[in-house]
Amino acid sequence: MKLPTSRYELEVGRTDVALDEIDVALQDWADWMQYDKGPAGYPSKAAGMVAFSWSKDSDELHEANDEIRAEATNAAIDSLREVSWRAIYIRFGVGYRAWRYADLAALYEVAKSEIASELRKRSVI
Repeated sequence: MKLPTSRYELEVGRTDVALDEIDVALQDWADWMQYDKGPAGYPSKAAGMVAFSWSKDSDELHEANDEIRAEATNAAIDSLREVSWRAIYIRFGVGYRAWRYADLAALYEVAKSEIASELRKRSVI
């Protein structure tokens, strides 16, 4: 039995799909782009009273790290050529729906090769 090696495999429970770290970073970015933070007011963990503290629990640290990675990935995507960032947006269903180019899969692979150095520069992968 193959053990899960990525966050995607742990969450989805599939170990038969090989994902590289660029796909995982882009999927995390897409989740971050589509996340609804909800209305302003009490935080999601509030029980009626907020006690401010300098210490953070592991969930808060994990969320903060995910947000930093997603923001860095977003900056990397913004640095790409238009056709490449549109291919990523369309591939993950973020924003754009119309596609006027020939082969999305091929252009997505080109975009992945372009973004790899940007993600390494920003310490995402």
